[in-house]
Amino acid sequence: MFVGLLIASLAVGFTLRSSTADKPEDDGATESKMAKKAGSRPGRAGPEQPEARRMSVAVVDGSGQPIAGAQVCLLLAGREVLAQRCAATDAGGFVDELELSAGEGWRIAVSAEGYRPAMVPRPGELAPRGDHVKVTLRRGGVRVTGVVADATGGTIEGALVRVEDASGAAIAASVSGEGGEFELWASEGHARIEAAADGYVSGSKGLVLPSGAVELVLLPEAVIAGRVLDARTGAAIPDALVSARRADNDAREGSDDGVYRARSDAQGRYEIRGLPGGVFGLSSQGPWGEGASEGGVTVEFSSRVEDVDILIHRGTRVRARVVIADTRQGCPGAEVSLVEEEVGRRLASSADLDGRVELSVAGAGSYRVAVRCEGHRLVGDPPVLELSGDPSDDESIELVVERGFVLRGRVSGDGEPLAEAAVALIAARGGPPAAVAVANSAGEVELAGLDDGEYVVTGVAPGWFPVDAELRVTIPRDDSFELALRAGGTLRGEVVEVGGRPVASARVLAVRRSVNGRWRGETLTDAEGQFAFASLPPGRYQVDLLAEGGQPLTSSSGAAASASASVEGGEASELEFVVAPQAGVITGVVVDSDGEPLAAAFVCAKADAPPPDALVSRGRCAPRMTDVDGSFEIRRLSGGQYTLEARVRGGGEAVLSGVAIGDEVELVVRDTGSLQGRAHYRSDGSIPDLLVVEVVRGDAAVRRRDVFLRTRGEWSVAGLPVGRYQVRIKASQGAGAVEAEVGAGRNDAGDVPLDDLTQLLGRVVRLETGEPLADFRVVATALDAQLRSRYVHEDARNVSDASGRFLISDPPTGRVTLHVIPKNLHARPPDLTEAHLSVTVNPGAPLDLGDLGVPTRRLSPDQQAASFGFRLVRWDHVADQADQVARVIRVEPGGAAAAAGLEVDDVITAIDGYDVVGRRYILQYLLAAPVGTSVVLDTERAPGLVLVGR
Repeated sequence: MFVGLLIASLAVGFTLRSSTADKPEDDGATESKMAKKAGSRPGRAGPEQPEARRMSVAVVDGSGQPIAGAQVCLLLAGREVLAQRCAATDAGGFVDELELSAGEGWRIAVSAEGYRPAMVPRPGELAPRGDHVKVTLRRGGVRVTGVVADATGGTIEGALVRVEDASGAAIAASVSGEGGEFELWASEGHARIEAAADGYVSGSKGLVLPSGAVELVLLPEAVIAGRVLDARTGAAIPDALVSARRADNDAREGSDDGVYRARSDAQGRYEIRGLPGGVFGLSSQGPWGEGASEGGVTVEFSSRVEDVDILIHRGTRVRARVVIADTRQGCPGAEVSLVEEEVGRRLASSADLDGRVELSVAGAGSYRVAVRCEGHRLVGDPPVLELSGDPSDDESIELVVERGFVLRGRVSGDGEPLAEAAVALIAARGGPPAAVAVANSAGEVELAGLDDGEYVVTGVAPGWFPVDAELRVTIPRDDSFELALRAGGTLRGEVVEVGGRPVASARVLAVRRSVNGRWRGETLTDAEGQFAFASLPPGRYQVDLLAEGGQPLTSSSGAAASASASVEGGEASELEFVVAPQAGVITGVVVDSDGEPLAAAFVCAKADAPPPDALVSRGRCAPRMTDVDGSFEIRRLSGGQYTLEARVRGGGEAVLSGVAIGDEVELVVRDTGSLQGRAHYRSDGSIPDLLVVEVVRGDAAVRRRDVFLRTRGEWSVAGLPVGRYQVRIKASQGAGAVEAEVGAGRNDAGDVPLDDLTQLLGRVVRLETGEPLADFRVVATALDAQLRSRYVHEDARNVSDASGRFLISDPPTGRVTLHVIPKNLHARPPDLTEAHLSVTVNPGAPLDLGDLGVPTRRLSPDQQAASFGFRLVRWDHVADQADQVARVIRVEPGGAAAAAGLEVDDVITAIDGYDVVGRRYILQYLLAAPVGTSVVLDTERAPGLVLVGR
């Protein structure tokens, strides 16, 4: 599904992209996903390769008249950027002979001046089987202009520029001109703008359109090359898919989180291009077997690493065919995944046109099978395969999918149908959308492949947004719905310096919070300092300004440049900001420990004393890359002192505080070290086939995760900045942990015994009644280094079931904090909160936590919160909850607490009879109550204090 941005613009704030904690442990690649960059060989979807086919595209307007000069771009997965073709329609509105290679994912992006763009296939649709496609464009859209620049200087001609709208229903694409300039037409609202060019790392920005001119700066690519070889015979393996994904988080940007792919040639050679600098784990999986690099591979920008060979281990052959029940035809492009539930490892591939998938699984274990076929659901329960990993074994399964329940609906605004509205159906229990569809010209949608249950219906269209009240449906009781959207309003403004000089390219952030979530958007000022949010959901907004580098802009008084604005549907609001001059400059050089300059280091400046009320968490520092001589210049800074941080992708860092405007500094990046070790099962001394090694520095600023397949229990992690690290090693039958000090050079963590797997069991219940609560996610986070239990959507045993029970199969050991949170934050019952508590987890010892009580919310959104006349020491819900003492630090004279006899330094032990020692969250939520609520507090000094909220 190409809907990664879908609900980013919806008022519920839901996103299809999983957070870091929720990402499946996908040690192999899913072929159907759009590649960032890949090798030049065509892709392969399964064991049988159908012929390539050609397609023609006709582009018409709403009245059926052809549109000449429309831009039609074929976007392929698994191809070099320059192999993706863009062409303009002829006088009859046609583009002919688009070649679709067999087995590759593809999309066709269509756009034209004065129209909103479109895409084929749209979300919720299977790829068309025919050779002719007609695309209808509707009037509207906004112009997007900008330039694609080379980070080392100059501009880039011939870069492919794509703009994908927030609904995921449309893409506009074009190619940059001689001076790197580009111009295309996109839908207003949230969009992801991305540029890619041969020899560079793709770059992207998320903005609300229309926007000021966009500059996309591309960095020179890194390349990893090697061979794919049979681990037993050493023979070359041709046409094997090799995937690379980031294994570190050093100076990481959101655009770095993609998967980079290539296929091996007849001699087994592969070459993965388009990589940013950093550390990458390489893997390969498919019918040929599976293999992985022995730990992470470190590359620098504009560098090439050779001889990274992938040794392929043959395993149990798994053949699957995804069959559509009513037609008995295969589901083309269906995704089949195997999840090893203990380690959380995921192997996946996409089906050929006949719905066939083949995988060779080298690791023994229990694998749950999941399947995804657009508009369909699996018939029956997901099968579980017990695989030996032995190449002589063979498993064949047929996965039958059906349309399941079908929900039909109509989307309207002000009583009129909204064509092209994107609609998502989200299970009340959480997870990604169960179905996504785009409305036709009559505003009608059909969502298929549904299970029974309760769902939230939400949607968005250009200029239209959901109302605050949720629309819920229960299937099969409901078979249709009416979704009414409301018109957005406009917020525009101007940013100038004292004296009236316009501020160009300033980042303008707008945030709205409401009962059904948060809306957040960012746009850029134009050359005249003007900005406009052309369509916002009605509500109250906080608007903040950031400089290009991410530092908060300040007003003439020295406070953060910030304002509030109210937006009403169909109306326009205006703001004017006068900011202090941003003329400050800091220059310097980044060198290594020998004094040699470091090119491609990233330098970030953060104010030591941010302006009052600056919402610095809303903006991320935009780092500057050093030049070939290691020099850098950070411009447009306001007054004050700054802390400079320099990082080298893949390891190495330097920090310098107290840097003043005008200073010229030298940042010395210390040498990195490597950490190696071995692991074995404590019970019998045997060596695991597969190790997952996670290494986290004590400040949690450096994190690495590497996979080692059949390495005789040995592991090694290179490129680590010096410091104290926590090491966690996981295998299918055990886990272990060790602390290690990393200095420059080689460091040995020793032989780590793996104890039997620890499990945390428990039940989530309502605090007041003890009734079980389903669909709460329980995550265990270590206190020492932010190691945490993982979550795989296809497994999800850490989500409470109908009886409230959950199981965490991979918790960190030691002192651990449990976070009990609704799986779907935006469809949670409005009266439920969450829970946070700490426990001690011992290696190899299952722990039954009993009942975890979630308090009932006392305050509804339309009620005024009561004041009880006292303040407590700050609550840290991440730290050890046993240390979160409810100590009173202030009692307001004449308030409810003073009248009841509460005193400063009192420690509250219970509220309304509920013990809050080690469970501060209970007190925190129960005191959020309406005016007039009476509560009873017990303290260490005096029990039974009665307070009435005022």
